[in-house]
This record gives sequence, C-alpha cells and structure tokens, in this order.
Amino acid sequence: MSFNQLPKDLKISLIFHSHPQYFPELQQKIRQVLSVLKFKPSDTSTDKGDSNERYRRVVLTAGSSFGSKAVTMLIGLISVPFTVHYLGAERYGLWMTISSTIAFLTFADLGFRNGLSVLAMFVGLFLSSLVKIKFS
Repeated sequence: MSFNQLPKDLKISLIFHSHPQYFPELQQKIRQVLSVLKFKPSDTSTDKGDSNERYRRVVLTAGSSFGSKAVTMLIGLISVPFTVHYLGAERYGLWMTISSTIAFLTFADLGFRNGLSVLAMFVGLFLSSLVKIKFS
C-alpha cells in the first residue's frame, strides 16, 4: 500500500510523528493542553504552578459540565420510548404539555421579581421614614 492510498487522518498522523520539525508550535500547544489534563492538583507555590492549577480547574469544570449534559441527554433519549410505551401516546402528550408549561412558568416569572423588588424598596423607605419620625 502506498502513502497516497492511506486514509487522510493516518497520513496526518504519520507526517506529524515522522517530521516533528514541521510542527513545533502545534506540538508545544498539545503538550500544554496535555499537561493540564490531570486529576492531581498542581503545586501552587510558584506562579507557573498556580497558572497550571487554574487551567486544570477550567478543563475539569468544562469536562464535568459536558459530561453531565451528555448524561442528561442520554437519559432523556432512553426514557422517552419507555414512557411512551407505559403511558400511551395521548397521555404522554398530556404529560409533556403539563411539564413543559410548568417549566416555562418556572423560567418566566411574569415580572413578579421586578415588581416585588420595587415594592420591597418602597416598603423599606416607608418603614425607615416611620422610624425617623418616631425617634426624632
């Protein structure tokens, strides 16, 4: 098999490993990323170690966030067929409508948060003026 018949990703890998002088910046970036990908905390007594620890935490946080979203999505994809089979199409549609409405109302506070904060501000101002009148 000649070099031209190899798959493209294998060609790139072979070129990358057989000619490292062509990719020094890329290899340095890859080493930097791989140095951060570890579970053991870095030594924070130096500036370099402190910087590595910050990067390590960013990578672990992003990875765990991605992992939790993937698990949530996978559970949703797995549970839908079981729920449809158990409830039937009509009841499942009703259940999804009710749960979606509740989720929408949870996120849309319909202006109550703003209104209540303004009301609390006016009540606070009113009570503070009463206290000033009573004790002056």
